[in-house]
Amino acid sequence: MADNIGIIQQNFPPAATAAQLYAIPNGFQLVVSSLVINNQGAALDNVWVSFRKGGAADADSQYYMGAGPGQAGGGVPVGIANPFVATLGLTFGVGDQIWVKSLLGTTSFQIFGDLINS
Repeated sequence: MADNIGIIQQNFPPAATAAQLYAIPNGFQLVVSSLVINNQGAALDNVWVSFRKGGAADADSQYYMGAGPGQAGGGVPVGIANPFVATLGLTFGVGDQIWVKSLLGTTSFQIFGDLINS
């Protein structure tokens, strides 16, 4: 069993577009220790983060940050040049996915953790 510890993935999605940050490949498990969200723009941005079990279609129940597609609420506000770091300890299995979205397209997302070859 081999480990890949450190930066797992980084993404800077375009405005108002849900983007897959990471999908756990066959033969691996992932433990996410931290999720870093950094608004690099000059205005307040809103973000969404969802976790899709086995690559399931988008649904309200998958949202960690922000309202799901069937809800009236919006994203979570992220300040200017003030990175948000969530210390999580989440575990993911084969086929699970992490998705992100930035309303203005000014926010980057990074996940750190341990990708385990099982």
